[in-house]
Amino acid sequence: KKNETAKVEVEFTKLETDHLPARESREKEIRHFKRQNNLKPVNSDDTNDVSEREPIFLKDKGDGFYRTGNLNAAVNAYSTALDMDSGFIRCLANRAACFLQLGQFQECIDDCTKALELHKDQDDDAAAREGGAVPRQRLLARRGRALAQLGRLGEALADYETAKRLDPENHALAKDIEELVSCMKPMDVSSLRSRGDARFKEKDYEGAKEAYTLLLQMQGEDAGMQTERLAAYANRAACHLCCSDFGLAVDDADRGLALILQRALPQLESSYDANPKHICEFVDQLVNGSKVGEDVTGGVTQGMEPDSLCLGEDAEQEAARRASLARLLARRGTALGHLKKYLDAANDYKGAATLQRAAGNEGVAQQLEADLEIMNNLHLNYLKEQAAAAILEEDDDEVLD
Repeated sequence: KKNETAKVEVEFTKLETDHLPARESREKEIRHFKRQNNLKPVNSDDTNDVSEREPIFLKDKGDGFYRTGNLNAAVNAYSTALDMDSGFIRCLANRAACFLQLGQFQECIDDCTKALELHKDQDDDAAAREGGAVPRQRLLARRGRALAQLGRLGEALADYETAKRLDPENHALAKDIEELVSCMKPMDVSSLRSRGDARFKEKDYEGAKEAYTLLLQMQGEDAGMQTERLAAYANRAACHLCCSDFGLAVDDADRGLALILQRALPQLESSYDANPKHICEFVDQLVNGSKVGEDVTGGVTQGMEPDSLCLGEDAEQEAARRASLARLLARRGTALGHLKKYLDAANDYKGAATLQRAAGNEGVAQQLEADLEIMNNLHLNYLKEQAAAAILEEDDDEVLD
């Protein structure tokens, strides 16, 4: 018939990756992989998903699991890919990264070592098949970190230094080397304090806490060691604040204050609890030599004799301990404020401001007084809210009657 038209269907070759987003298309790499490994085309009746049959796609799966934090699934995907292609360097490198985070340090070392050996002989074609060569310095740094975790510091340092030579502008590697060198030095108070301070500046608060904790565990009861302990408690309290662990910050500040009071108020060593109101009075007497006033309950704070308020054995030690006292109070005040204990926080800020002004730090004292004012206002607002709630409760009771 003249006007009849025939419908012609054209079937295009189906991509093996049509189940993935277009941006993830890896057809070229798959074809390259098949040519390199003399693989036959997959039969159409093969029900396995392509992502289960190709190392490249298994790697992509592993990468996805890694990004979502599913490290064990990522390890499984990389391991399956390596069963098919044991020389897949990127899978070895990425599985090593998973092992490192999982705390399987020897497995991480083994994967990095094998990847580094393969890296020497990797040609451009092999690198292209994997999507680019893995930087050798990355493998070295990863292995170095795992070695350090196992206490093999000399081997770790060798890996880091080689990585640094390959990437001289990498500041992170330089810091890691510096940290390793400090860890290899004999552990003493000075090195632990320096390590903690350096980690704190790098915002490695957990690492800083670890260093300060080791310092606090060291033996020694001489005056110098006591001064170091005071500073360590104050600094570890600062780490707790940065981690929003406000209760722990208060605990460390209390421990530091107890050390100070053991010297100044030995008769209260077993019973004095570093109450913020009492500490504020203690600071006032320490700075001004004033007589002890009555506390809020009408009782007299005991044991604060003028001749007992010496914190150090010499002027330098006295200044260092007063500085630690000021930091302890300021940090406890900050923690108490977050815990909504505003009046206690205000007393701590007041004591800290008094000590800083006496030390000639007027700017710091003014800032602490501003914080003190904020705490007082928050306390007043809290009292108003409580009063308003009490009135509402009374009104409710009247309605119920």
